Amino acid sequence: MIIYFGCKGTLIDGEGHLRRYGDFVLKQLTQQGHRLFLLNTDKDDGAVANLKRLSLLDYFEDIISGDHLEVTPDFIIDANPEHFQADTHGYQLPYYNHYAMMDDEELLEAYRQIQRIEGRPGPPPRTDV
Repeated sequence: MIIYFGCKGTLIDGEGHLRRYGDFVLKQLTQQGHRLFLLNTDKDDGAVANLKRLSLLDYFEDIISGDHLEVTPDFIIDANPEHFQADTHGYQLPYYNHYAMMDDEELLEAYRQIQRIEGRPGPPPRTDV
């Protein structure tokens, strides 16, 4: 499955910190063979720098702009639904799932939703973080 991740507000919160389940979700999806792409217009901004500092940027095949989708995603996880409206950027995705991020638990729920789509059991909530 090809999964697009928003950066700011999705993996990195408003304070610049990694979401509580960010490392866990990225690691699990990568181990399951999913292809992850980071949506960010600036490859050198603070949110990308935070992912790099935390050694999480390696989970992503590439950083791409939301203005042009190079690979059609199967699932999008992003904090801002407006990023994917056809009237905003002039494109329409033939098929996608979107989960608007607002907090840590919703990032974990988006992961569970991907597991359900694939027929895999989702993990129990983590209590060690």
